[in-house]
Amino acid sequence: AVSKSSDVKRFCTLNLMLPMKARSDGRNIPMPHIVFQATKFQTADEWHDQDERALWAQYVVVSFQPNAWVDAQTHQNALRECLGPVDTCFKEEDMFGVVFEDNLSSHLTDSTFDCWRDDLENFVSPRFVPPNMTEVVQVVDRHLGILYKKAVYLAMRKEMMKRLHEARE
Repeated sequence: AVSKSSDVKRFCTLNLMLPMKARSDGRNIPMPHIVFQATKFQTADEWHDQDERALWAQYVVVSFQPNAWVDAQTHQNALRECLGPVDTCFKEEDMFGVVFEDNLSSHLTDSTFDCWRDDLENFVSPRFVPPNMTEVVQVVDRHLGILYKKAVYLAMRKEMMKRLHEARE
């Protein structure tokens, strides 16, 4: 809690993409993407601290953006890094996928459509929910994302309590 709303700063964004139905081998489940605040857009590979990078989970895509949100450049990175392995799986099995997205400006740029066409060959062009409908129909934002964030919170709290108890001993 903070005393005034201007003190609240976004520190990161959790960007999730989920399949309609998960395969038993998990190959169609995109990795989670976390966007942290930094002075400029950077992929994880461009992050300056290699020792810190070595500690990051290998099953999470990390990137950086000045406002810690998903702009067009960050979204395109997520498409390549998170959906790229799914695209490879689809290519191997001669399948195609479709993604339903919000009507956000970052999803609607020419460069984003180029990314879909050039980098994700086994996905058809994305389909968009009607404008101003995210709060009503977006499964990730309204349902699964809440459960995911709660699970992350509980895991972090458990780890922090463990470290606190170890420090006290």
